[in-house]
Amino acid sequence: MLYPLLAMVAFTFLLLISGFIMRYRAVSRGEVSMGYFRLVSGDAPRYLQQATRHFSNLFEMPMLFYVAALIYLLHPIEAGWVAPLAWAYVLSRIAHAAIHLTYNNVIHRMLVFQVSNLALIALWVGVALNF
Repeated sequence: MLYPLLAMVAFTFLLLISGFIMRYRAVSRGEVSMGYFRLVSGDAPRYLQQATRHFSNLFEMPMLFYVAALIYLLHPIEAGWVAPLAWAYVLSRIAHAAIHLTYNNVIHRMLVFQVSNLALIALWVGVALNF
């Protein structure tokens, strides 16, 4: 369970750095003013809005993943399905980001988001059934 947890954290930091680079590039190209970032309001390029929104998404449902992962790490549950479910969650979140930040097909994005939700629900059912 530790490796999926670390992968999710690394992915979050990767998007943090990527977002900083996008913001710097947008300001230096004159696509957005520095004032935009005071309240993140006003006009901004679509790619920047998507990246900002997606980074915010990483502090919504993934928080439940982090808590479940910590529970599994602190109270080891002997079940072979835990790590594959955790990896399914992380990989589906990465796929979700890839879709959202590139071609942004809402149906595709929704499908992988639902896969991540199902994996997360199953992880929490496992927590509930083992305590």
